[in-house]
Amino acid sequence: MSQEKTIGSSSDDSLESGNSDYGDIDYIPGSDESSSDQSGRMEVVAGYNPEKNTYSIPSLAFKLGHSLQKICSILESNAMICGNQTMAEQAKNFRIIHQARWNEFISAGAITTLKEAKWNVPQILPITEDVKLLNAYLEKKQDEYEKQLRTIPTADSYASLAKVTLA
Repeated sequence: MSQEKTIGSSSDDSLESGNSDYGDIDYIPGSDESSSDQSGRMEVVAGYNPEKNTYSIPSLAFKLGHSLQKICSILESNAMICGNQTMAEQAKNFRIIHQARWNEFISAGAITTLKEAKWNVPQILPITEDVKLLNAYLEKKQDEYEKQLRTIPTADSYASLAKVTLA
């Protein structure tokens, strides 16, 4: 009786003993699908809008892509350690395809979304009353430091006047 295992699953014996045996993993979920099918899943999770080619959560698309690469590398190395060449080859092939097609399917749209989000941030202008209040304060300080410089001409009083004048 053959029992199909997926990434992260283990036999009952290994769970009880506390040992994890990666040698009996013989299937990568989605390894029989094309990379575009798998990128479609990522697009759903990250909120892809195909009409606008944008993501509602572009940073999640990046994080998922990097996590997939890390998982494939870990799976490939564990399979090689356990001597499972078929699993190592499948993980390697998926990682290579993922790296080659990543920009086309995910990265370009996510980068565009992030850049457009920065462009569309409204600039917040200070309130007129605040500008008037700041200007009045600076004029008051300028007069104060000017009088101080005339009475006590030191480097500190000159520096204070210069700072308030340039502000």
